[in-house]
Amino acid sequence: MKMKILLAIVFILTCSVVVCAADSSKPKFGPKGPVNSVDGILYPSGQVGVIFKTVFFDKDTRYDGGDKVSIPANNPNSKEMWVNNLVLRYGLMKNLELRGKFTYKDMSLGRQTPANPNSPDYSNSGMGDSVVRLRYQLLSQKAKDSVSLWAGVGLNVPTGDSDTRTNGKLNPMSWQLGDDSWDPIIDGAITKQINKLKLNAYASYTFNQEGDRDWKWGDVLQLDVSSVYALNPWIGLEAELNYVHTGKAENNGVKVNSIGGSQLYFTPGIHFMCPGKKHHIALGVPITIYRDLNGSTQLSEDYRVVLKAAFAF
Repeated sequence: MKMKILLAIVFILTCSVVVCAADSSKPKFGPKGPVNSVDGILYPSGQVGVIFKTVFFDKDTRYDGGDKVSIPANNPNSKEMWVNNLVLRYGLMKNLELRGKFTYKDMSLGRQTPANPNSPDYSNSGMGDSVVRLRYQLLSQKAKDSVSLWAGVGLNVPTGDSDTRTNGKLNPMSWQLGDDSWDPIIDGAITKQINKLKLNAYASYTFNQEGDRDWKWGDVLQLDVSSVYALNPWIGLEAELNYVHTGKAENNGVKVNSIGGSQLYFTPGIHFMCPGKKHHIALGVPITIYRDLNGSTQLSEDYRVVLKAAFAF
């Protein structure tokens, strides 16, 4: 795990140094977008953005609602997740942005327990589902409005396998890279920029549909607020609150009570900016400060690590 994080940091730092060195525009600086959310500012017509984002978390503790409980000896004791995203942004025309997100997942399930310490880990990796979005800029501070505001629609595209197997047995849907469903999304964001400070709020709702094997994930509500402050041309600091609520899944129309719930993260972060350019890298650590999970017990994480590199041309 430590080696993967180190390699990701080295790769993103290398990309950032190369891009910064290749650009010699007049130095200026301002706050960037938050690392674990988005702001209310879209790209102008013709602008292109490339974003690499890696999220790591290890669900190594069981919770009953919000209370920590002991792990049964016959159950998995950890679920390690790497979610690697490539996001492409394009200013399609005035006030309209097209965005695509392509995901590669790397999952491992630890089954070493006191009752069976020699049992193997199980893993699954490959391309996950993709997302296509259209976002329209309704208000903009550049156009002398008091805030920047956009609204958007999106669609989750089933590009991830939903029929992978382990030792010849079909994996459960919670252990698949996708679920073979097309899921509509609505979202919106607002930003108020005051000199070197940017205040943001974001909301998103995913209407999950029934997919492979009559499985349906619960709908997902995401609510974020964040602030980003540019200390100088090189460094920015941020703080976020990220709330996610996931409804109960359904298996053949029957509710699965042990999936879903609510989780609230506090995310401190730091931005390393390329002076005079729109490129930056950012590191954030979402820390769980509240959770209320469905069912009797669920595996959950206490923190995440988010690493992002954004380049605009």
